[in-house]
Amino acid sequence: MRFRSSRFSAALLVAFVLGILALGWELLRDEAPVRASERRELAIAPTARVAEGDALLAPPGAQDQRWERQGADAGVAAWTEPAAPSREELLAGAVPALRGRVVELGGEPIPRALLRVQLAGGVVEFEADAAGAFALELPTAGAIALEVRAEGFLPARFAALPFEGERELALDRALALRGRVIDASAGEPVAGAEITALRVAAVSGVPRASDPASSASSGAFAIEGLGPGDFELQVRASGYAPLRLERVALRRGQDEEISLALHPELQLLVRVLDEAGAPLSAAEILVRQEAEGGRPRVAREGTSDARGEARFAGLAAGEVRVVARSAERAAESASCTLEVPKEASSAELPLVELRLSRGITAVGVVRDPEGQPVAGVPVVALSEKRSFPRFAAVDEEDHVTRSDADGAFRIQGLRPGAWKLCAFDLELAYGVRELRLGPEAAQRPPTPVEIQLLPPFGVRGRVLGSAGEPLADVAIEVGPAGARDALGEVRSARSDAQGNFELGPFPRLPLELIAEATGFREQRERVAPPKQAALAELRLVLRGAYGVRGRVVDTLGRAVGSARIELVEELSGRGAPRKPNAFRGRSDAYGEFFVPDVLPGAYGVRVQSFGHAPLPIDRALIVLPGDEEVSLTLETLERAPTGTLVGLVRSSIDGAPPSSYRVEGLGLRGGSVSYGAAGRFQWAGIEAGMGGVEIQAPRHARLFFPALEIWGGGTLDLGVVMLELGADLVVATRLHPADRDEARKLDVERELRIQLRPVEGRAVERGARTIAATGKAGAGQIEGLVPGKWELLVRAGSGWVGQRTVELVEGEQRTIVELLSPREQARRREAERAAERRKRVEEERAKRAAAEAARRAALEAARRATDDAPRRR
Repeated sequence: MRFRSSRFSAALLVAFVLGILALGWELLRDEAPVRASERRELAIAPTARVAEGDALLAPPGAQDQRWERQGADAGVAAWTEPAAPSREELLAGAVPALRGRVVELGGEPIPRALLRVQLAGGVVEFEADAAGAFALELPTAGAIALEVRAEGFLPARFAALPFEGERELALDRALALRGRVIDASAGEPVAGAEITALRVAAVSGVPRASDPASSASSGAFAIEGLGPGDFELQVRASGYAPLRLERVALRRGQDEEISLALHPELQLLVRVLDEAGAPLSAAEILVRQEAEGGRPRVAREGTSDARGEARFAGLAAGEVRVVARSAERAAESASCTLEVPKEASSAELPLVELRLSRGITAVGVVRDPEGQPVAGVPVVALSEKRSFPRFAAVDEEDHVTRSDADGAFRIQGLRPGAWKLCAFDLELAYGVRELRLGPEAAQRPPTPVEIQLLPPFGVRGRVLGSAGEPLADVAIEVGPAGARDALGEVRSARSDAQGNFELGPFPRLPLELIAEATGFREQRERVAPPKQAALAELRLVLRGAYGVRGRVVDTLGRAVGSARIELVEELSGRGAPRKPNAFRGRSDAYGEFFVPDVLPGAYGVRVQSFGHAPLPIDRALIVLPGDEEVSLTLETLERAPTGTLVGLVRSSIDGAPPSSYRVEGLGLRGGSVSYGAAGRFQWAGIEAGMGGVEIQAPRHARLFFPALEIWGGGTLDLGVVMLELGADLVVATRLHPADRDEARKLDVERELRIQLRPVEGRAVERGARTIAATGKAGAGQIEGLVPGKWELLVRAGSGWVGQRTVELVEGEQRTIVELLSPREQARRREAERAAERRKRVEEERAKRAAAEAARRAALEAARRATDDAPRRR
């Protein structure tokens, strides 16, 4: 009985708690704030619907309510609650609502247009009524994003649309491009042709390329859903040459009909022969063509078959250039140019025959210092312009191979001239053999040569002061002479208490030694490899260097900043004639300067500053051990005088002046440039100062003088300025496949920012500067570049980047850069970091495995020693 009473009491308690919770839930729900609904499907009347899975801002209690239509045909979407606003209240503006009409540009209403509203918490789609009117209750006041679509009209997007008042949303009628595709020679319709329309001028929010349309059996096609503007048509069909129409105009309110005539696809037969007329297989063939209208080149590559032939299809009318090259032949390629007329057929194109002369073959054996053959040694044939092999960069004219098991090597395809055969192994043993090959060497069997590897050597020496005392802690650096990326590496050390140092090993190549110590002048020494010894012995004597500090002021006692101070050594006339030492410095904003590392001696002082009369060498400065203090006074000029820049411009093509050219100043101000006869120019009235000058001419590379000093009252003559042939670069972009959909939405190729930086070659030797340019619609062009290797960086949109290195030659050149979105860049960086982590893990495993193997070997050696001990006793 006691058990039954307890169970009844527990039931009453549970019922009471449930009642309290239910009442509290209703109270809480009635007072709940506006919040985002759960991801669920909401039932909507035919005129309003919510996409499944979209979050939506809802009024209080909306999670358990449904959307329904208010009125017979009002096209209004609202929450159904007992106190839901009526259609009149919505249209009258009694509650926050979006109201208006969807009309054509002429003002006619568009019935049943579909509207898509982007709210802060989700998306709502609903239709306008038969009169184009719409009204949508909104949870809060503010701005929204709205998209409107209607059949036969172009979609429109309205961003940050305010609520106030009734809005008229105007749509533009969609246009269509119709026509027929026919065979230009027979006039028959072409079925299955693919036609794509590309908008010439990109419009934000509108796709640049249309969906491809296909021609029917009658040749008819239609591309619908286009807006007004200029389009470029691209037509492709099997068996026909591609067709490109530069500009087709669509005007508002009228469709366009056009007839497209395709020419049969032309095929070119190329045959490659050797010097005896026999077919040459595996030859690389490149066919380049420039389309009509000066468009960029189209290149096709192929390889000759056993008969020495290769066919190339898809050619159009225009100039065609054919180039053939073989790895077993001479470095020079064979080429020819032919003109393809518009009405030509494949049968009318001539057979192109190219002959390649046989290259010269070099054979030999690599031996170690003891005369034994060495296998697996890299052997490089260097052209005459190269003096040593490099690990970082191998020229395209270099030929690389390895010695076989018998130490033999074979290098093919050498052209007549001077060559160096260099061999080197991982132990830095090095050998070289010079060859001079004439044209007759290709007609006779190659003569074997031997390359003997010389062992590496070390550098040992002692560093002393001018009085013969040893110098400790002197920084010594030894590396290859002439280039830091040559064979071997830079090694460094410091001298000990007795001034001694030793570095190595180094290959038997010329080296350069640099010694630096505080209070001494930097010392540079060339180190020649010894003939037989394993060490090169050196004795370095460092001379003390001291500083000269001071202050430059004008006649009124004011500090003179940016003044140029030069100390020129005064020679006594005794001893062998030599060039006097000179040391330079500049004053800061307070007029103070410091010229370091000045050797003891007598010096003349020269000071120059813009706006002041120069201070000639009218006094002598005696520099003794220890820093010197000097005070220099300049006379202030009333007005900074102007200077003149003159020069004579010539073309390297024929030595004559270019037909037109332009001189531009970079940092130089004042005056004007006058162009005279025979390529002479004069720029008078330049304000005294420092700046640069760039000279540009059509078909020529820009010539840049980076640092010119114009002094008041003086004339700076550049002499004869020779302009070399330049390169024009056309930059086009393509999008990474993973980013193309996103790129179409963002229109990232609308404007490009292009930057070119010289990397190596003549561009660096001539001091070419970094060039910036802009491009439109995914392409840009930069003219007047110096041939050589350039680093190309392209930026587009927000964070889209593409980068590559281009090798520029004379003439016009086209390159394509792949643009990567920030997301794809982050993915690649993460992949690189993951690969680096895997590499570190593998290296750590290899180290642990090596340590374990060494430990086991030591244990095994100890065990054997223990086992052998009783036997020895």
